Amino acid sequence: MALFPLQDDKEAAYSKIEPILDSSIGYSDDDPHYRHPSRRQQRHSWLQTLLYSGVLCICSLAAFFAGSYTARSIDSINADGEHSPVPKIPFESVTFQPDPKFSFSSSFSNSSSSSLSEAESDAAWTSLLPSGEGFIFVETPEHFGLPPGKTPNRDQKGRGSEGAFYDLSVFHQLHCLVKVREHVRLVEFAMSEMVRESSAGDGKLDISSLKRLLQPLKQERHMEHCFDYLRQGIMCAGDMSLEGVIVSEEENDGMLRRSGSRVVDGWGMKHQCKSWDAIMEYVRANEHV
Repeated sequence: MALFPLQDDKEAAYSKIEPILDSSIGYSDDDPHYRHPSRRQQRHSWLQTLLYSGVLCICSLAAFFAGSYTARSIDSINADGEHSPVPKIPFESVTFQPDPKFSFSSSFSNSSSSSLSEAESDAAWTSLLPSGEGFIFVETPEHFGLPPGKTPNRDQKGRGSEGAFYDLSVFHQLHCLVKVREHVRLVEFAMSEMVRESSAGDGKLDISSLKRLLQPLKQERHMEHCFDYLRQGIMCAGDMSLEGVIVSEEENDGMLRRSGSRVVDGWGMKHQCKSWDAIMEYVRANEHV
């Protein structure tokens, strides 16, 4: 049934739509006061409606997925194909070269690779770790399927009560390496003290003095954890860069080569590395201090 306006001030009424005898005619003129759409017009109208609905549906879906992509564009995809709050870090070419600030020269060796004082070297190693020690704040960890993190303390509640702190593995690994270095330094110090006391006395080694000097190591539980953790971190990164013997002593065609040596020390070799500047920029913007 269809309602159409009447002309000549007639009272409005419903009128039954009659079948069209001639499909070639656009309208039925049985009643001079009404014009009824033909089946062809009805079919055309339905096609238009269907077309408009389809276009509207496509536009709506496009807007939805565009918004979804924008919302997720701040996330990266980790190795398991899962979303992560950590952005994708760009890679850059880095040539490994010896750095005296980070080299280790034992007092018992003949090496003179480092001219820095121990304090200067300690400062260089400490500078690798950001002020927050590599912890970042994640506001919605459940969105990323993360395990429980460290909850904020009272001074950190401004970050949001729903979030938690998570340690970036690269800084956990560096922390472990710093602890290994401290461990070796302490052992070396204990040995040098024993040698000094022995030289000043009767030449005998005092085992009790050694135990006393090494006592701090008994409370140090990092080593059993750190060695295995570093092993897994190195294996996870799986750096597949090819290394040759192009290194230090003899210059040949602009390249430094160790003359007659087949030792590979890795210096002078190019690697594809995640940008350290980009890593530090991210962690400083999201750390908990």
